[in-house]
Amino acid sequence: MRWFGVFSLAVALGACDKAVPDEELRRLREEALAANQEAVATHTGIRERTSGRTLTLSGQLGKPEARLEWRDLEALATTHVKTINPHNPADRDKRIDYRGVRVSELLDRFEAAPAADELTFVSIDGYRSTLDVAATREFPVTLAIEADGAPIDRWHGGPIYLVFPHSDEPDTLRYGGRFWSFYVTDLIVGTEPARLRVMTRAFNAMELDALPPAELDSVVAWKVQWPATSVHLVGVRVSEVLRAAGLHPAPNDRVIVRGKSSIHRDPKAPIELAAEDLERCGFLLVTRWGQNAEAVPARLGGPIALAIPPTCADRYGERFWIPFVEELQLDAAVGRSAGAPTMEGQRAP
Repeated sequence: MRWFGVFSLAVALGACDKAVPDEELRRLREEALAANQEAVATHTGIRERTSGRTLTLSGQLGKPEARLEWRDLEALATTHVKTINPHNPADRDKRIDYRGVRVSELLDRFEAAPAADELTFVSIDGYRSTLDVAATREFPVTLAIEADGAPIDRWHGGPIYLVFPHSDEPDTLRYGGRFWSFYVTDLIVGTEPARLRVMTRAFNAMELDALPPAELDSVVAWKVQWPATSVHLVGVRVSEVLRAAGLHPAPNDRVIVRGKSSIHRDPKAPIELAAEDLERCGFLLVTRWGQNAEAVPARLGGPIALAIPPTCADRYGERFWIPFVEELQLDAAVGRSAGAPTMEGQRAP
């Protein structure tokens, strides 16, 4: 790690170079310690984000979008729900004591809009579940962080696990196993406003609607809550959005698509579209669907989702159907070796 190298350098200077003044050694040591602290903080932040130990609230809120760190969740986790767990086949009758944050308390704390009647929970792996706000008001539906006094590991749905009080509130049995969301990272109240960042440019819903529209009839691969039959999808092509942002990718460039879920923001396995396929494939950013062109709600992965036309399904499979699309980034081939891409087609020398 970088901090270890810096600290080692300072030690080596002190041990081997007798000509270095004490004041200089002290300065080097202080710099090494500062770099150490900075790196530890950075890596801790990365671990927090990628391990599912944070919760982001967004959507129709009276307060700004909020990100709760683990220490915040610990402080808010005062609700206990003792219940059976449909994902515990070894002992279906065992009551587990879950400690966590009651969802209704989060809605009150961040002033959920009265008009928002649905909540969508998004997980690290892109899974989502949606339930009525009314259910969370009536019952202690809880985002649990402990089970029987111990942290919840990933294998059992943690670190943040959406649980329902089945044992004490039989009416919640209608929210079966598929609603018990593992490793939750996001809570969306209603549906967020459409926002798409493309390099340094940001598009809102009106700006996206003003671009040349595109349509597609296809069976979708977002799956959760979508019909199993072909549906009508409406939106704008990725190529049109790039042009509107003043970007003109070369054939060897690639476009990275980032969604809300950690799996769709993984730098080690990015969702990449080859620039040479943009026109041929007509990748579609879907904002509306159905014969009435209704806006795509959060329960369906909206307000923006990426669809792959059948003509390119052989190369771009289900993994590339991305819900909750938030960002496009142009990664220029020349930029990967000699600098970053620039606007209006001007390429780095």
